[in-house]
Amino acid sequence: MILPIVLLILAFAVLVIAHEFGHFIVAKRNGIHVYEFGIGFPPKIKGWTYKGTEYTINLLPLGGFVRLEGENNESQTKDSFATKSYWVKTKVLFAGVAMNLTIASRALQILFHLISPHGGQLSRLRQRPRGSQRLQLDLIQPPTQQECKRVMRWWL
Repeated sequence: MILPIVLLILAFAVLVIAHEFGHFIVAKRNGIHVYEFGIGFPPKIKGWTYKGTEYTINLLPLGGFVRLEGENNESQTKDSFATKSYWVKTKVLFAGVAMNLTIASRALQILFHLISPHGGQLSRLRQRPRGSQRLQLDLIQPPTQQECKRVMRWWL
């Protein structure tokens, strides 16, 4: 009975950390000063400072937070959230949601890989030749290394 509860708390913690990391990384990349990246809610258990940001691990493991300069319009410096364009503010705000969607997508991919009867290989339905109404299930082979390189060259 204890293991499911521990796993649930762990899964929730991963989601919260990923969500807050989304806000954090987009804010940093857009020149917004981040005062603190906290895991859990205060009081603080442990903390350290690196490149002007305080990283803290707090006592209550029910969430997390990112404290940005100017998030309450108290600061008007160039590194402030308040002085950034609406586009930058939107990116920072939606980065947490994007990270949650990414985590959910990856979790489903791993889950489907683990429960697939073909070891993670996908299958597809293909119609048989003309005149037959039945569908045939074909196994799709994973892409070769050359195919992956070609797609990556096109993508990047």
